[in-house]
Amino acid sequence: MPFTLKNLKEDLQDVGSNFGGPLDLEFRLATGPLALEESGLSYQRVPPGYRFPYGHTHKTQEEVYVVLRGSGRMKLDDEIVELKEWDAVRVPPGTWRGYEAGPEGLELLVTGAPNLGVCHTCELPYVFDNLGTLRLYPDSSSPELAVASAKDAKVAEITQAYWINFARTGDPNGRGLPKWPAFKDVETGPVLHLSESPAPGDSLGPDRVKLYRALYETQMAAH
Repeated sequence: MPFTLKNLKEDLQDVGSNFGGPLDLEFRLATGPLALEESGLSYQRVPPGYRFPYGHTHKTQEEVYVVLRGSGRMKLDDEIVELKEWDAVRVPPGTWRGYEAGPEGLELLVTGAPNLGVCHTCELPYVFDNLGTLRLYPDSSSPELAVASAKDAKVAEITQAYWINFARTGDPNGRGLPKWPAFKDVETGPVLHLSESPAPGDSLGPDRVKLYRALYETQMAAH
């Protein structure tokens, strides 16, 4: 039976310095390394007396914060709760959360479900090439977006170049960019698969188009 084993301290990169907080803030993302499909997981360590640089909320994701060591406080919308070792806090969708460490620091294990994956507006940080900007809208406020990898940064650079060309001339193509082919048909494309190395590819295909059209008609009929 397939499984994934990772050591949260030894195998995961510490990206805490990317948040612009204290130098010894520790933040390790496990969602990607563990290849999680239905949930998310991270390890965080906030130094004594410091507050995590920003709070956030999710529109659809439920999160659980487990205190491994230390103590602190957590703000949930307008309410503040005290945290101690082995406390677990469930944060439902739509609730804003932020937290700060007590005198011993605060170590957290954070899990969330469902995995947000790709959601509406997820393309905006790439279009505007501002992955490091704090997110203020639901479901795109995850700290993971503020610690984008070099691969994500490259995708953002390329995506913004296409968008600027299109805004200027009506054609996304330009110097140094792989050609974005003209779209002809929803079933066959062609389309451009955006990545650090963009390349033309096939569209959804007739079977998927048929499925999505049926789902859309079902949803519209329900209203």
